[in-house]
Amino acid sequence: MKLKRTLLPLLSIFLLFLIWWLLSLIFPPRFIPSPIKVITVAIENFYMPRGPGFKTAPYHIYKSLARIVAGFFLTMVLGATIGLMMGINRFAESMLDQWVAVGLTIPSLFWALLAVMWFKISETTAIFAIVMVSFPYVSVNLWAAVKSADKDLIDMARVFGSSRLLTVRKVFFPQLLPQIFAAARYAFAICWKVVVIAELFGLSDGVGFMLNYWFGEFRIEQVTAWILTFTAIMLFFENFVMKQIEKKLLAWRREIVV
Repeated sequence: MKLKRTLLPLLSIFLLFLIWWLLSLIFPPRFIPSPIKVITVAIENFYMPRGPGFKTAPYHIYKSLARIVAGFFLTMVLGATIGLMMGINRFAESMLDQWVAVGLTIPSLFWALLAVMWFKISETTAIFAIVMVSFPYVSVNLWAAVKSADKDLIDMARVFGSSRLLTVRKVFFPQLLPQIFAAARYAFAICWKVVVIAELFGLSDGVGFMLNYWFGEFRIEQVTAWILTFTAIMLFFENFVMKQIEKKLLAWRREIVV
């Protein structure tokens, strides 16, 4: 079973590159460059300074990751706080539910442009855009998690004389943990998207900035190389960071096989 879980993702990646290679044979390089060419360019970007300022890829990746981590942390703090307040307190729910719904519908481009107009070219631009786009999704997930918590288990803990702190730690919080991780993974994915948009419009470094630069140069192999690099880093964090933390903290759950 474990071998199958490892091989299937690798097989899907292989098929994707195979389709990409076949399309590169059909279309000219200015439309679809070959995967070998793109991978070569992506590797060269790591040790050959290119683009404005002549910085290598690790510098721009570091700048993007720093913004993502900062934005993700603030997103989880703000989103979880609002979500828990709405789930526990009816007054907070009545006051905030409409505004959270509005936050879900506002396009990320709007917050990116507004951040550029307010904060100009600064780190605050990307972090502000990330938080404003991402936190409503965390709030909705936590709000729903609190509402769907098993009240009978909480009442049973009280009947057996459990203190409020112990009930929260051993009964209430474990019920929320799967939804917290679901919200965290979703918010983390959104942070990756928003930081690229913010860097593309209002910053002078980062992956989004480099995508915008090479787009202006109409260098399709460079644009594709940066997309491939960004995707590889995202998949690394998803599979070797987020999933591993989730697996460790949720090891007590039984696996459901249908």
